[in-house]
Parts: sequence; C-alpha cells; structure tokens
Amino acid sequence: MTEVVKIPPAGGFSVAGVTDIGSTLYAVRVDPNATGRVISKSLPFSDQWLLDGLVAELLVPWNGPTEACRLFRQSDGTWVLVREVGDDAYVFSFDASGSWRCFRRFSGGRLHSRVSLEWDTESIPKLMRVDNPRNHYHVVRERVSIR
Repeated sequence: MTEVVKIPPAGGFSVAGVTDIGSTLYAVRVDPNATGRVISKSLPFSDQWLLDGLVAELLVPWNGPTEACRLFRQSDGTWVLVREVGDDAYVFSFDASGSWRCFRRFSGGRLHSRVSLEWDTESIPKLMRVDNPRNHYHVVRERVSIR
C-alpha cells in the first residue's frame, strides 16, 4: 500500500491509501483544526477505527506536545513530555540533542501504539515507523517528494 498525502494551501491535508494496482483503500480529509472525515473507503473497518488508528498516527507530527504536558528528565539524560487524558497517556520522547524521536500512546496502562520518527532538514518526518499492537499492524511511512 502507498499513502498519498496532499497538503492544500488552505491547510490540513488529504490522504489516500492506494494499493499497488491502483485501488483506493481509503480517502480521508483532515481539516486544519485536525478534524478528520472519511471521504471513501473499501476497507471492512469503521470510519472511527480508521480515523482513530491509521489517520491519527499520521497526524502525530502535527499534533505534537502541548503546554498541558509535564516534562521529565530520563536517567540517560534525554527528556520526555507526558500528557495524560483520562486513562490515556501520550509520551513524547526526545534524544540528547533535543530532536523528537518517538511518540507512544498508552491506554489503561497498556501500549496502544508507538511511532518512531526520523528527521532530515524538512519539517515533515523523512520516515515514520508505526507499531500498533492493539490493532495488530505495523506501518512504515516514507516521505517522498515528487517534483
């Protein structure tokens, strides 16, 4: 599967999951306020599953830490920011140089998903690795520029 992301001038983005033979698995529009809606899908999953899983994980770089997070220094000298909302915890991990490297989401104390980020000089991650043990999938997203 290939994910095609288009960022319009007005903000937000559109994303489509396309198979190697060109069939569209899903198409989603995400508004600048991070509200998503499913335009079409041929997957057997609910719209909510798609929005709360694959699409939410795609939004990780845009929905980073907020002022509501608490800062903790790790024993290895790195930092994490933690935001708790009800039974959910959102953990943003940074390396020693201060670069954001990982996002983990916990629900009820159990790992819901982990997103590893690799950056270059662009504002969008070069590579995202998503592991979601709760929904049993692993996704690698690579930024590709077509000019």
